[in-house]
Amino acid sequence: MPPHSSSLITRFPLESAWGGEEAVHLLLAEHFQNKGVRPVFCGSCPVMSEAFTKKGFLTVFVPFFKDITSKTTLLFSLITLPLFFLLGMGILTGLRMNGVKKMLCMTLIEKIVWTPIAKILGMEVFWGHHAPLGKWFFKNPFLIFWKIFSRWATIIVPSEAMKQELLNSVKKTLQITVIHNPLLEKPMLSPDTQKIPLLPKGTIILGTASRFSREKGLQDGLAAYAILSQSHPQEYALFMAGDGPLRPALETQVRDKNLHNVFFFGFCNPAEMAAFWENIHIFLLPSHEEPFGMVLLEAMNAEVPIIATTVGGVPEVLENAGILIPSKNPQKMAEEIFNLAKNTTLQSTLKKMGKERVQRCFSLEMFYSTLDAVFLG
Repeated sequence: MPPHSSSLITRFPLESAWGGEEAVHLLLAEHFQNKGVRPVFCGSCPVMSEAFTKKGFLTVFVPFFKDITSKTTLLFSLITLPLFFLLGMGILTGLRMNGVKKMLCMTLIEKIVWTPIAKILGMEVFWGHHAPLGKWFFKNPFLIFWKIFSRWATIIVPSEAMKQELLNSVKKTLQITVIHNPLLEKPMLSPDTQKIPLLPKGTIILGTASRFSREKGLQDGLAAYAILSQSHPQEYALFMAGDGPLRPALETQVRDKNLHNVFFFGFCNPAEMAAFWENIHIFLLPSHEEPFGMVLLEAMNAEVPIIATTVGGVPEVLENAGILIPSKNPQKMAEEIFNLAKNTTLQSTLKKMGKERVQRCFSLEMFYSTLDAVFLG
């Protein structure tokens, strides 16, 4: 491999988990490889380090350093940032000597510490922003350095909504490019139905699939289900695929409200998710924050009607191929579920529109074309 054809991807998360962001960046790395650009990963993210290693990509695993997204890491970073700077000097110099010309930063810590090093070494710098912009970003005391060094980076976001949020909040000129996430190709597998419970014929099965964290609004989805269960106790069931720190609170909510037919699937492999999509009738995305919403692409591709909240990039992804409601409004969600469940004509229309939209607007071909123009052009 020629020394001039390498690119570095970095990630130092506070918590490591596999999700849409990680899958897209692995896809990006594989595309780089196919284009003759050797991908290199450096960071403290075990799941990405493992994924890159399995693909045979060069990986530099640095477990000690974490992103600055909490009071604990903030205090710790006051001690470790000088060490992180020195580490970056050594790693980036070594990689630059071995042909790395571009660096894509996924987390805040390397954006504010390694970007000036990369620029001094003559690297082209990109910043990926895929997580919701919350307190960790706007109230971070190191935000001033983000603003200073942002002039040296091309910022990549998954939606126009996130682009506008950054521009409106930071209030300065930024070089921002929107690259919509694609529908990820999944292997053709026979659906694994082991997690699918036996329910009475005619049961309307609702589904959620996400990380179990506050910003996903799953507590609102459960509250909407509770409203439906009170008036139609035998008609509905709820499948919840995923896992995360909010799961104990959600299970407590189910017990306290004495809700029946709520099933926690936990993490699902591709075959289990295939069975999930085959069996649900309506997909719910009750998020409070959602820069893009990759799971919407899966739901549209599976021809499952969608009810989602009007937050972040969700309206941009769905347009009129789903039902949009205000966030944090379980009553409205319950009403829309009831109406959609009884309207088979609308269900058929949404299924068709969703399938057409995901194939037309979020194909891998479109994703790769944009990648080439931004990173390799």
